Amino acid sequence: MSEGYKEVQIQDFRGLVREPWPSSIPLRDLLGKIGQADGIIVKMRAERAVKIRGDLHLKEEFFRGWGSWPLRVKGLWGRSRLRRQWQASLLAREKGILTPEPLAYLERRRSFLLSQSLLVTRYEPGFTTLTLYLREKTKEGWLAGEEGAFLKCLAAAVHRMHDLDMAHSDLKGSNILVKEEDGAWSFQFTDLKAACFLGRTEARGGRGMTKKNRDILRLLASLRSFFGAPERALFLQSCLSLGVEEAQPIIARWEAKSQRKFPFPQGGRNGGR
Repeated sequence: MSEGYKEVQIQDFRGLVREPWPSSIPLRDLLGKIGQADGIIVKMRAERAVKIRGDLHLKEEFFRGWGSWPLRVKGLWGRSRLRRQWQASLLAREKGILTPEPLAYLERRRSFLLSQSLLVTRYEPGFTTLTLYLREKTKEGWLAGEEGAFLKCLAAAVHRMHDLDMAHSDLKGSNILVKEEDGAWSFQFTDLKAACFLGRTEARGGRGMTKKNRDILRLLASLRSFFGAPERALFLQSCLSLGVEEAQPIIARWEAKSQRKFPFPQGGRNGGR
């Protein structure tokens, strides 16, 4: 069991909870409102919800009907989406990778099958998704030199995550949080359910490099709607630690590969993704 957490049973739910509990909102209240339109609704789907309540960020799963059976069966082996994200978030923070602090993971089972689960992380005001941030900045307009400074900072955050031997495996604008303060930017990586933690050998070898490269290619596709080719080239140059002379042919190949693997609509500089 991870240090600082305790095993609990609340009603029919079992799981791990940060000790002491850091919020004034009791867990029992959160569990009783899974699947309900409560708090600030970020996303609500047939079987999943993302909400904000006070100082807490909540991800909920509630399985109903025949369509949910594949996910419920996966849960038999502890492979549910929220459980994987919980475990990956704990490991990421142990490695020093910036991700929202996980506070609790609880699940309810019926006849051994997963029926409801809840992942609670700390909500930090001021952070927004990279996609939403770039949409607003595109409307407002960047200050002189600001685009380049931002992209170098983003590339440094991705490079640091990879140096700590984690490949995100779904690195896109909605899975990166950004906060701007006093002309500087902070980044956090979220939704780590598919994250891959590479051993020392893998991180240096082909498999680890392929996963890290795929992160960069996917993120490059997310940036395509907001930045022109020169700015994207600067991002790639910073990510790959390339010199000016060697950068151009390599960047052209990476742009073409990103377009093939992740052919999102470009949408122009005022588009969004």
